[in-house]
Amino acid sequence: MSIRLGKRVLCTIVIDYVPGTLRGKINRLESALATGEDDPEAFAEVEIIPGDGFQWDANTRTLRGQVAAREIPRAPDPDDYHRKIGEAILGRLIAPKK
Repeated sequence: MSIRLGKRVLCTIVIDYVPGTLRGKINRLESALATGEDDPEAFAEVEIIPGDGFQWDANTRTLRGQVAAREIPRAPDPDDYHRKIGEAILGRLIAPKK
């Protein structure tokens, strides 16, 4: 499973499980979470593969890297409400006086 920000791949997550044993794993996982028991067999093996420009920090268990602001996708706003308000205000401020 690739985790993306716009077109950029931040990381790929690989989860290793066998579907035939999934129900048993879910039962063990629920039990481990309910009791606080440390049951390493309850959890699937997970590998995080960093995307270009990112690194996995095993000590803090975090993905580290930088993304330029221009790479962050902007959600489309069909009305672009704030832009219209800003344009109207600027239009009144700089409109020639009659």
